[in-house]
Amino acid sequence: MTSFNETSLTLLEQVRANHAEAWDRLVDLYAPLVRYWGRRSQLGDEDVAEVFQETFRAVATHIQSFRRDRKDDSFRGWLRTITTNKIRDHFRRLDGQAIAEGGSVGQMKLAAISDPLSDEDENSEQDIMRASVHRMLEMVLLDVPRYDFNWQLRYLLDHPLRLPIGTRVRCTAWYDNSSNNPANPNPQQEVRWGDQTTDEMLIGFYSIVEKK
Repeated sequence: MTSFNETSLTLLEQVRANHAEAWDRLVDLYAPLVRYWGRRSQLGDEDVAEVFQETFRAVATHIQSFRRDRKDDSFRGWLRTITTNKIRDHFRRLDGQAIAEGGSVGQMKLAAISDPLSDEDENSEQDIMRASVHRMLEMVLLDVPRYDFNWQLRYLLDHPLRLPIGTRVRCTAWYDNSSNNPANPNPQQEVRWGDQTTDEMLIGFYSIVEKK
C-alpha cells in the first residue's frame, strides 16, 4: 500500500531550487488537506482561505529548513504543524479583538485544536491525499501532435516523476488516414492494425526505475 506520508524528495528539491512548476504541484497536492484542517477547526470559508495563504507563505519561507532526519519525519507532518500554528494565530487574533470589545471568542476553539490525530482524522487525511495524488497523476506526460515516422526518438522528462503504486500509464494515438495526411500513400486503402510499417501499429514503450 502506498504511504501518502512521504512527499517525493525530488519534488521538494525542485521547490527548494525555486522551480515555479514544482511549487504549483506541491500546492495543488496539499491544498485539499490544508483546507480540510481549516474546516475541521470550524473555520468559515473566508478564514480557511486566509489560513491557507498564511500556511503556504510560511512553507515558502521555511522550506529550506525542512529535514527528514528522523524516521517519522514527513512533509505532511511538518505542514500540519505549520497549519495548526496558523489556525491558532487566527483564533488568538479573534480573541484579542473580542477582549478589546469586552468578550472572549477564541479560547474555547483554541482548546479544541488537538495535536494528536485520531484514527478517524488519519483515515480522512489518507483519503484526501490519495484522491489528490490520483487527480494530479491524471496528466499528460507526453504529447506529440506532429508525429513524424522518420523521427522516432526517446522523449525524456525534464524531471523524474514519482508514480505511486497503482498508477496507470495509458498510451493513446490517433491515425489520420485521410487525404489531408501527406504521408499517407493511399487514402482509399483500408488499413488495419499490424506489425508492418504499412499497418496501423503503435507500441508505447516507457522506462521506470524501481525505488529500493
